[in-house]
Amino acid sequence: MHLVRGGNARLMSLPAKLLRSTTLYGRSFATEHPDGNTCSSVKGTRGFLGSAGPSRKNTRCCCRTHAAAVNLGLLRFDFCLGRFVMTEPKPAVFDGARTEDLAVWLQDNGVNVFSYGVGTAKTVAELFDEVQNGESVLHLSPDGVPVRTVRVLSLLIRNSRGEVLVEEQQVRPNGSVRSRGLPLSEKLVATESWRPAVERAIKEELGSILPSNPKITVDDSSYRQTVESSVSVSYPQLRCQYQCHRVEVKVEGLPNAGKFVTVENCKDGVLQLHWAWRANWQAP
Repeated sequence: MHLVRGGNARLMSLPAKLLRSTTLYGRSFATEHPDGNTCSSVKGTRGFLGSAGPSRKNTRCCCRTHAAAVNLGLLRFDFCLGRFVMTEPKPAVFDGARTEDLAVWLQDNGVNVFSYGVGTAKTVAELFDEVQNGESVLHLSPDGVPVRTVRVLSLLIRNSRGEVLVEEQQVRPNGSVRSRGLPLSEKLVATESWRPAVERAIKEELGSILPSNPKITVDDSSYRQTVESSVSVSYPQLRCQYQCHRVEVKVEGLPNAGKFVTVENCKDGVLQLHWAWRANWQAP
């Protein structure tokens, strides 16, 4: 038996006597029969390939080698060329150039994008912008499932009473409300390290009520790194892995009690962030 690795990374095997080449891996699969002849006999519901052509739905090769390869996703029949051609393997990491490319990539890999942009769910365009800005990476897991990997900075900002500042909810520019219940969280960009991102995160999320150069004190001894996995709330059906960098911080200039609202300019308008101090908040 010879090992065959398909474009979808599944390991399969085929009888060696049926294969012209000893190993098949992606584009290296040969489209010739064991005797060296190019396969031109294709059976379908309308007979052998000829002037009428085969049925696109039920096309199959008369050769068991090609039939098995088609089943593995290694080959497909090109009706323009009139022969079998290699199936392009699915990219492990999404690297498309358009929002439309992302929608197709997600849909082809089992994520229903028609629920995106409905209710509190974000749009495919927002996810594409996130990827383009280096705030997340989309890739396929070993079992072929799309995964969104995000590096997140989580700041436990404490007041004089030791309470933690928690973002209760967001009101998006379109008026939809998104519940949060988390301390200040900001996505790290590309290879950005967590330490220099602290000031950026505070200014972006809380800058509307802070002086231009607020005093920020970071307790480096409190730093913890965790990895958490869940299905995204913002992007339905999309599995997410969060690489979380959590640290305790003190920020001068914030209201020391009660609830307050900050605003952040975004692509679609103004985002309202609703904050509250909580005495018993615990990290998950």
